[in-house]
Amino acid sequence: MQREQKTNADQYSNRVVALISWSAKVNSLAPLDETWRELLKILTEAVRDLDADKLSEESFNSVRVILQIGMEVTKERCAFLSSTIDATSPVAGSIHSTV
Repeated sequence: MQREQKTNADQYSNRVVALISWSAKVNSLAPLDETWRELLKILTEAVRDLDADKLSEESFNSVRVILQIGMEVTKERCAFLSSTIDATSPVAGSIHSTV
């Protein structure tokens, strides 16, 4: 069971790290909105796996920390692009209003 929980946590972490890497390279706001939704989806899945004992509390907390970093990177990238593109973009507002 512990091995499965570790494997599940690693899969979540790898997905988030891939999103972090990708969002750092994005040069428009629309893809960041999708990244944000994907991060929230991963969080939801991880909570369900925690409830179903597919993730230990320790593994969940590790995933949660990485998710927080991913959300912060996405938010900061959005803020940077908003300042250089158009601060009134609805996409920029949607990310900031969900945090």
